[in-house]
Amino acid sequence: MRAKGLFFGKIIGFAILIVVAMPMLSFAEGKNPTEHLVHVYDRGGEKTIVTNALTVRQALQAARISIDEKRDMIEPNIDMELTGVKYQINIFRARPVTVMDGAKVRQITTAQQTPSGIAKAAGLVLYREDKVDFMSSDNLLVDGASLVMKIERAKQRTVTEEVDIDFEIEQVKDDSQPIGFKSIKQLGEKGVRKMTYQVEANNGVEVSRKELSGEIIKQPKKQIEVIGTKPKNPLTKGKGAQIFTDSKGVAHRETYYDLPMNIV
Repeated sequence: MRAKGLFFGKIIGFAILIVVAMPMLSFAEGKNPTEHLVHVYDRGGEKTIVTNALTVRQALQAARISIDEKRDMIEPNIDMELTGVKYQINIFRARPVTVMDGAKVRQITTAQQTPSGIAKAAGLVLYREDKVDFMSSDNLLVDGASLVMKIERAKQRTVTEEVDIDFEIEQVKDDSQPIGFKSIKQLGEKGVRKMTYQVEANNGVEVSRKELSGEIIKQPKKQIEVIGTKPKNPLTKGKGAQIFTDSKGVAHRETYYDLPMNIV
């Protein structure tokens, strides 16, 4: 009886193992396309779930992970649809950062991870020639944050800017349209010129610049305008002229025209 009970116990255990393993086997083989294996990385930890969520947002809700959409960063986009089998979601939490740029000190809360992203969040522009150091704060009361980013400005930097190129205006006269008529036959578009400068700076403040190169990356498109030239009350060819002198001895010239009957 003991051996028989042990035999049936093994059968039941094997059956349970099959029941548990079959969903994972089906998922691995892609037989259940509505389910996704999602790895979520947040605050240095990892959480893995199997879910039938339709979007990243729903997957985070299924994982019971809350976020601050206004300040935290989520990769991929929180509203991206989940159509594949496996996904990795990275959450970058907003944290206080003190940015020191010479005499400028900005205290911000941001989820940006790169120096340029942090500088932009602080309302600053970081150039590739500048140097950046990250350090821990020794005085939270003064810095207001545990992370401090210090910017050391380069005395010389290369700046690239895009400037507009005005478009040409061509006017086409149309004697079939009255004076004052104007229409745009082809709308003009401004071009774009990419300019590169070498900038000399003192404590991050530009003092001079020298043009290094200029390249047109978009040609302007000419605007064509049609303007009317037909007089509203046209006179026909002069039929004759008469010169007379008034009482004060001033000579006057009178010219006679044939007028259309609708004007007369």
